Amino acid sequence: MKTATAAAASLSALGLASGQSFPYARPEFRYTPFQKLDQTSQNIALAKLGYTEQTWNVHRLASIEKRGWDGLTSDQLDGAIQLGFTENTWDCFVNHYEFYDWQTIVEKAVHTHYMELGWDEDSWGGDEDAPDTEGKWWGQLTEAQREAAGQLCFFEVSR
Repeated sequence: MKTATAAAASLSALGLASGQSFPYARPEFRYTPFQKLDQTSQNIALAKLGYTEQTWNVHRLASIEKRGWDGLTSDQLDGAIQLGFTENTWDCFVNHYEFYDWQTIVEKAVHTHYMELGWDEDSWGGDEDAPDTEGKWWGQLTEAQREAAGQLCFFEVSR
């Protein structure tokens, strides 16, 4: 399981770049401010997933976002499904596969995207330092790195 998450936090704090493609449809409800969600969705986010208004609005702040789909409890899975998440959209857009060990991300065929960002099995497992992309903003990444990040459902925030 990946131990360094600074760049991931930087990348996911970014917004949508024009023309960027993702491997799955972006779950727009997750990018809706908490107060604009309907009451049912708010209740599910609070009661089943443990979000607060603040952790919903500030991505990567909620502890549940550190869990992959396979790490959610049955109640959390139920809530995630009720909101409209699938395994793919949760793992990609919410957790960015960071819950999983290297072998699992190889099985999920996303390791090559992390490799483009400088990760390898040793850095992913915390045995080596994180790659320098961890401290870069979106605009500092190469085009290939931005494409790889997009395939991991990171995106640039519009300012």
